[in-house]
Amino acid sequence: MDDSTPATTLGRYRLLRRIGRGGMGEVWLAEDPRLQRQVALKILPLRRRDDQEFLVRFEREARAAAALHHPHILPVHDYGQQQMPDDQTVTYLVMSYVSGGSVEDRLKAASRGERVITQDEALMYLFQVAEAIDYAHSHGIIHRDIKPANMLLREDNWLLLTDFGIARILTDADSSTKTGAYLGTPTYMAPEQAQGQAVPASDIYSLAIVTYQLFTGRVPFHADNPYALTFQHAFATAPAPHIYNPALPPEFEAALLRGMAKDPAQRPLTATAFVTSLQQGLQFQRRPTQPVGPARPIPMPQSTPAQPAPRSTRRNVLIGVGIGALLVGGGAAAYALSPLAHHGPTTLKSTPAAPHPAASATSSANAPLAITAAFNKPVTQMAWSPVKNVLLTVSRDAANLDNGLGKLWSMPVAGQSTAPTQLASHNFNSAGNSLLPAWSPDGSKIALANAGVDSALGAEVLFYTSDFSGLVSGLPEKTISLPNQGNFCGLGWLSNTILATLEAIVSSKTSNLALKTWNIQHSPSSPVVVTINLEPGLGLISLTPPNGLAISPNGSAIAVVFTDGLQVGKIQTSGKQSTWKALSPVLQFQGNVGVLGWSADGRYLAAAGGPGSSASVLGLWDATQQYNAVQSAPDVSQLSSVPSCFAWGMGSQKNMLAIGGIGGQVGLWNVGGSATPQRILPGTIAGAVQSLAWSSDGQWLAASYNDAAASILIWRI
Repeated sequence: MDDSTPATTLGRYRLLRRIGRGGMGEVWLAEDPRLQRQVALKILPLRRRDDQEFLVRFEREARAAAALHHPHILPVHDYGQQQMPDDQTVTYLVMSYVSGGSVEDRLKAASRGERVITQDEALMYLFQVAEAIDYAHSHGIIHRDIKPANMLLREDNWLLLTDFGIARILTDADSSTKTGAYLGTPTYMAPEQAQGQAVPASDIYSLAIVTYQLFTGRVPFHADNPYALTFQHAFATAPAPHIYNPALPPEFEAALLRGMAKDPAQRPLTATAFVTSLQQGLQFQRRPTQPVGPARPIPMPQSTPAQPAPRSTRRNVLIGVGIGALLVGGGAAAYALSPLAHHGPTTLKSTPAAPHPAASATSSANAPLAITAAFNKPVTQMAWSPVKNVLLTVSRDAANLDNGLGKLWSMPVAGQSTAPTQLASHNFNSAGNSLLPAWSPDGSKIALANAGVDSALGAEVLFYTSDFSGLVSGLPEKTISLPNQGNFCGLGWLSNTILATLEAIVSSKTSNLALKTWNIQHSPSSPVVVTINLEPGLGLISLTPPNGLAISPNGSAIAVVFTDGLQVGKIQTSGKQSTWKALSPVLQFQGNVGVLGWSADGRYLAAAGGPGSSASVLGLWDATQQYNAVQSAPDVSQLSSVPSCFAWGMGSQKNMLAIGGIGGQVGLWNVGGSATPQRILPGTIAGAVQSLAWSSDGQWLAASYNDAAASILIWRI
């Protein structure tokens, strides 16, 4: 639509001028010639004419909105759709026209010093909104976009809540199964709604954010992009309201923060109960509450632009400690949450609240660092340097699936930084599948194998320096190449100079695994090879997990994944002959193994299904007990989802096992102790945990997710 063409009509309505625009559509002042009155038309974004699913949903939600009859809900008089000449359909809602502006307009005027919003006025607004919200909830409708702009005012300060059903219509139309977008407004959006799980308490959370703004003159969380805002809502502790309005009594502040609780179950049961608790809290006030007006000289937490990291790209978004992270498929009224919504490197810092009797809304003890939108496909593998807190992450390239992308990150030093720093980045030929990284034990080299199969490109291993600046110099050959029928499905170091690879080869007659060791100080053209024959006709998909090879910490044992389980053994060389010597029977595993790994002391071997596994299983065997299954294995049902990956703790965490689930949580278990987890890190339910990696000193735990932002969360343990 164009406001320069006032003669345009929709149905019987004549459009006069556009009076509003946002991510969820436009609002036009229109004339209803039949009833001879002015109305407001909410025009939703254009849809394809053949998108019948959306059109059915639109009509259903429009009917539901029109059925709401409440003194503080803007009535929907009519709705319709009109075919456009370019195979698109425009849908619209017809509502009463309210000329008195909105609560947002009042807040803006107050911030400019043009008026004040008194305590009584703010409570009046909140009670009217609360009544409308509770009425809608009693009819099974969640608003999903409570914000000052949707609180329209008549000249007598009578409030009308608008836009019921809009967020629901557009969220379902652009759900995560299609575009990864959820619609709403990140500034006011509850954490669970950002995850696509709106509940009635989500509207109460949004109302609490509006309350915070009415009584302090600012919203609690600020960021340059919607992803960062949703992260803060999920984990960050909001600055105590009394920082900005010192006259607010502790009882009021406690009531406000209950409405902003991260857990929906901890919020008041109804919006009216929430506002009533606010009113009761103000009765303890001994000093006049400062009205909302011009900003006072009080420090306000703002997003602080970070200095560009070396070799950083404009797609990197780094979120600092204390903010926490929740990767969402969430969206905004003015933003569609996708990696393209980011405009540059950003570090966000939350200002700690001053001591105060009122409890804070949440604890940020589990708040991780986050790296989002640094990749355009999920990170499939991660590996920490064995000698310093540097993390290697590898992914595919969505623009060119034959390419892979690796990035190296350094962790912040206490007191110096609050975000990971990107040190280096390289593109690789991934030949259609994932990349496998492996650090040498001394941390001087990185082996990187493309685990794909391509008839023209084949597969290879590259050797990079520890700073990822280039290939290692002085080696006889800087790469190991396989013929086009070869596929790397395992990679690991036996020593600083001996690399082991697991190669899957399929011919028309047989399938087998070739376990090879390469001395990279000499020409790798003649590796030590042990071939493990499998049953004929087995496909590569069933025998190639992300890394089907795991080497014990001292290099004395090798675990290899088969199609029917896994086995521990070693390469035994006599003269020129090398054979596979089994150290265990074939260890049975329900389903296909996706992840394999040893504990730091070499006592335990663990296996889990990959993200696509349908079996909620974790295999755990004790090497000191002839590889019998560990009886006190972690109870993975505590994750509330199927395990997708794990990582053994290192350093001081050597007895800990971190397990990630397809639901986004990460649990920490003390193996040999209780079957219940010591901690559950909430992570994000917008995507499964794709991979986990624990730093060599046990201080950092990294988790990558297969969400829209290709997120990585990093906890300080």
